[in-house]
Amino acid sequence: MRDRSEILGVCLFLIPAAVAVITRIYGVVVTPDLLTNLILVITAPTYCYAIYWALDTRKALAVRVYRSQALATGLLALMVWLSYTSIFELSGSPNEQLSQGVTVFAFAALLLALFYFADITVKASRRSDPLLRDTLHWSKVRIPLWLAISVSYGILLVVVAYGTITNNLAILNAIGTGDFGNAVFNIDFNYLIYLPFVGVIPLVVVWFRAKWDRTLRRHFLWLIVALVMLFATTFLTVGFILVFLAAGYFLYRASRSLAPLSRLTRDENAELSTQ
Repeated sequence: MRDRSEILGVCLFLIPAAVAVITRIYGVVVTPDLLTNLILVITAPTYCYAIYWALDTRKALAVRVYRSQALATGLLALMVWLSYTSIFELSGSPNEQLSQGVTVFAFAALLLALFYFADITVKASRRSDPLLRDTLHWSKVRIPLWLAISVSYGILLVVVAYGTITNNLAILNAIGTGDFGNAVFNIDFNYLIYLPFVGVIPLVVVWFRAKWDRTLRRHFLWLIVALVMLFATTFLTVGFILVFLAAGYFLYRASRSLAPLSRLTRDENAELSTQ
């Protein structure tokens, strides 16, 4: 029998999904403003629950690196929701300059959260590895990567902030097209902004090596499904809310999998009932 927290997680996914399906079946006219509000209201509880479980799991863990891993999972869920909803919230904004700047900032924050998650997860996997293997020499590679990402994102945020505050249309249009008159900006916005994706490479290796750690494999499994769902949303015009909701639910499962306390509680209850 599932505990109440698992039932609540399922309900936070199924009830909003049912609302979205009913809205679609009965042909409710969804204006852009209504769609934005619908996405905000329907998806917020699922993602908030995923973030809550990540933070609650963090408090239950004793080892610092595992606490950081739970925090990184919560930050990833938060940045996913903020970046996606900011796109819909600001897509119809009359202030194109502000919407462009905020959208780029949200996307950059999402990639930073992804890299932080990858960095912490690789460190956590090394601690649980019986051989203490340093995956792809990550302990040495991570430092120059963090420096490069810090410089790149520092340039990016300064440019975005300057263009937004001063309403510099030339810079803001260049942010959208990626075509600047400056070679450094061109390289930064078109190439260096994607540096955090390098963190995905050691995660793949960790996934194949994690036979010794069932908790980590289960955590990866839920995350992979969530990321696949998020990737699928970029191609959807119909059913976006359902897939985005599903991604939030799987992020909740990923947060919960780091400390399967509910399973231990059920086992204890089963033992007590047999006595």
